[in-house]
Amino acid sequence: MQSKAMSPAWCVAIGLAVIAGGAACEKKTASTVVIAEPGGGDYTKQIFVHDKQFAKQVKVLDLKVRRERDLLEGIITIQNQGEVTVPFEYRVEWYDQDNVQIETPITSWKPATIDGLMTKTLRELSPRTEAVAFKFFVRAPNGIEE
Repeated sequence: MQSKAMSPAWCVAIGLAVIAGGAACEKKTASTVVIAEPGGGDYTKQIFVHDKQFAKQVKVLDLKVRRERDLLEGIITIQNQGEVTVPFEYRVEWYDQDNVQIETPITSWKPATIDGLMTKTLRELSPRTEAVAFKFFVRAPNGIEE
C-alpha cells in the first residue's frame, strides 16, 4: 500500500494468516476492517477498529460469505448507532489462496449513507473465481484516496 507524507495510511494483509499493522497520521481514515477467511470449511471474521469516533456511529453487525456462480460473495451488515444519517465510504479487496491480492479494475472507495438507527446490507461479488478471502473497509468520508 502506498504511503504519502501527511496522508493517512493503514495496512492490513490477509490470507490464511492475518498480519495487521499501520501508521497513524494527522487524520485517520480506515475505521473498521472486516476480514473473512476460510476456517475449517467455514468462514471466520476479524474486525479491526482504527477510528474509535467513527466506530461509535457505524458498527459492523454481521458478515456472511458464500459462493455465487463460482464467485465469492461477501455480505456485510452495518448499523447506524445514532439518529442522524451518516455518510460513509467502503471498499473490498479480494485475495487468492496464496494470500495475493487479486487485482481489480475498481478498488476505489464507494460512497454511501445509512439513515439513523437503521441497518444496511452491502453485497460484493469477487471479480474472479480464485478469490478465497476478502477485506471489507468502511470509513468516514474524507476525499483523500489512499
